Amino acid sequence: MEKTKSLPSRATAKREEEGLLSSPSKDLRNKFLEGIALILGVLAMSILVGYFVLAWTEPGSIPPVGNVPAPLNVSLNAQSKEGALVVGANSSVTTGLIVRYGNVGIGTTSPGEKLDIQGGNVKINTFRVKPVSATELGVYDSTNSLIVIFDEGN
Repeated sequence: MEKTKSLPSRATAKREEEGLLSSPSKDLRNKFLEGIALILGVLAMSILVGYFVLAWTEPGSIPPVGNVPAPLNVSLNAQSKEGALVVGANSSVTTGLIVRYGNVGIGTTSPGEKLDIQGGNVKINTFRVKPVSATELGVYDSTNSLIVIFDEGN
């Protein structure tokens, strides 16, 4: 006896067209499209990650010789910094700069005293202290009136 293939009824065909029934070919097509979408998503993410990895360039040499400034640290070697250095920026800190040993220089790289100021005046509150001559030092008030002259020679 020969098997005959039965044709779907009109109702079944209509329900398949409307998507109410799934057929093996629709399932296969949906799985294929999901697989393509997954492959495209992985490919896009790979390109994006590759772009970020390749966009980073490492420094040309190790600090401080190259293009990266050396950090200030706790070494015993002398260190310098370009630009401003703020000490004690936190308002709860009650001390600013403390130099336990050695001299402090302003305008000089080799201070000879505990505080060595070269080439300028000193202002303390409203008073300014500035050289009057090679051996004399003057103290001025806020109106720029000379108050006292100290003479190193006498």
